[in-house]
Amino acid sequence: MDFNGTEIKRTGVVYNNLLKKLHPNRITGASDKMYYIISSIIGADWVTSDRGLGSFSVTSDGFVVDCGLFLGSYADFKRNVRGYIAVAELTEKELAYFWTLYEMRVHDFRL
Repeated sequence: MDFNGTEIKRTGVVYNNLLKKLHPNRITGASDKMYYIISSIIGADWVTSDRGLGSFSVTSDGFVVDCGLFLGSYADFKRNVRGYIAVAELTEKELAYFWTLYEMRVHDFRL
């Protein structure tokens, strides 16, 4: 499933299901940092409503920063995101939607 720019909107059944399945009330035990990362990727305001945050950059040496805040290695970042969404049991369409949002919010500057 491929979502082009015109289809990515934060409304509709798939997006609402994504919000419900990924919500911290449903996925318990993750860190506040992980809730922040997931909520930023999908555009939810579970942790912060500051839209200046949550635009993640992967540096050329493989680390993730958000507005100058060091978050760790990209390998750890991606592994933790995958682990979180695996617990949510997303459908194929929800997964495709999530990864499209991910690509829009995580900017990889590695060569």
